[in-house]
Amino acid sequence: MSKIPALICGAGPVGLTMAAQLLRQGIGFRIVDKNSRRSIHSKALVVWARSLEVLNTAVPAQDFIDAGIPVRKAEYWFQQERLAEIDFSGAESPFGTGVMIPQDETERVLEESLARHEIHVERQTELKQFEQNATGVRCQLAKADGTMEELDVSWLIGCDGAHSVVRHQLELPFHGELDRHRWYLADVHIRGEMPDANVVICGHPDGIMICFQIRGNRWRIIAEVDLTDPDQPVEEVKLSQVQEMMNQRGPSGFELADPIWLSEFRINERKVDRYGVGRAFLVGDAAHIHSPAGGQGMNTGMQDACNLAWKLALVEKGVAGQPLLESYTQERSVIGEQVLKAAGRLTDVATLRNSLAISLRNIALKTATSFHWIQKRARDTLSELRINYASSPLCGAHILHGAVRPGFRVPDLHWQTNDGQTESLFAEMKDPSLLLLTWQMGPEFTESLFEALPARWRDDVRIVSLLQTDDDDFDADGIMPASEWKRLGSEVPGYALLRPDGYLALSAKANEPHALQEWCAKLS
Repeated sequence: MSKIPALICGAGPVGLTMAAQLLRQGIGFRIVDKNSRRSIHSKALVVWARSLEVLNTAVPAQDFIDAGIPVRKAEYWFQQERLAEIDFSGAESPFGTGVMIPQDETERVLEESLARHEIHVERQTELKQFEQNATGVRCQLAKADGTMEELDVSWLIGCDGAHSVVRHQLELPFHGELDRHRWYLADVHIRGEMPDANVVICGHPDGIMICFQIRGNRWRIIAEVDLTDPDQPVEEVKLSQVQEMMNQRGPSGFELADPIWLSEFRINERKVDRYGVGRAFLVGDAAHIHSPAGGQGMNTGMQDACNLAWKLALVEKGVAGQPLLESYTQERSVIGEQVLKAAGRLTDVATLRNSLAISLRNIALKTATSFHWIQKRARDTLSELRINYASSPLCGAHILHGAVRPGFRVPDLHWQTNDGQTESLFAEMKDPSLLLLTWQMGPEFTESLFEALPARWRDDVRIVSLLQTDDDDFDADGIMPASEWKRLGSEVPGYALLRPDGYLALSAKANEPHALQEWCAKLS
């Protein structure tokens, strides 16, 4: 019986992201899925900027961008009159605000990336049960030919969706409820010139309708139907029903044609309290499901995977210990709770039926979107650039008192290498190890940092030494102007430790190597 480091159950976008991140970290795995093929439906429609940034560490973000269209603008209409718009251009990320790309294309990009490394999903293979102990997990897999396989792994990763086998067998409660609203979904082609926006939100006293551009004249339409008994069976949706809603609620003069997918759905809002037990972990919908409002679900799951992968790798290598694994739940459960609450609030606002409440909502939207700072905040929130782990136990010293605090995303800094080339931080982050970025530090200070690292950490922390100007007396990796270092909020010589997922772990002055030593010690 063979043993490998990890088994990933589920090969949707979250499981495939987990696979790409473990591959980046050099951790062996198998990835199985009970379905015979990847999804043929568009499902989740957007990959936001922060997801593109962390995906880019393992899979070129440009591959997703080439397969979709940039998120540009959203408009809000009420009874066929445009009231407000949000401009999504101008995001601080090099990848813009995000990209509109159907989920089946997202999965294709991820699968093809794995295939380039001769890694393939084992289809029609299902986890039936597992047992774990202090050293590993024994899994029972059902194969397509009816045979069973017993597999020993160090780690089991459940990316197996809302009906997760891993979650059920861990007996973790999935707290929450089913919303009473019914929704129609239509993936169709629209004949006629739609408003110049990627997202067109149409308010109406009878319910909200939202149109998302997929590409060209292909759109996703989601329309609120009515309240219903949660036990009422899901009904078949006809194109004529969606067309009637478009005529009533949307901009006038549009014909729906050539439907690709018609469906009815309900919204579940549920979440576990713990994202892992022992050597088994939950990622994505296996841990949290919520309203599609804001398009955060798939992105949250992908970032779960990016958060867990580097931690699992350091523990598997014997570099770090249990405290690092425990931080997965501590960090991502907070984010999951925030997303669930925010999506729920957006849904509540969108589904108002009281005429006075609707009027106040419309006035508030029209007024708020006239302010640039509110537009920017909405853009940065949706693109997930504001996600942070400020309360995480992984947040170390913050001696520089900079704008970027521990637990926050580090922007894409730039510097010039010794051979005259421009290097970017995001390109440097493709290396799987932690990055120790030093600025204006002499060789004696850089050497003291290396010596402060515990021996077992040294292969997994790389140092990039930068100077403000070229100086023959110092041996550095490149030149970074003070204006770039100041983006971290400091003008004094010092160093910053960056996590493999691009968040700041700690920052300190040049003569404070103990901050690095203490950070490593608490995770060992």
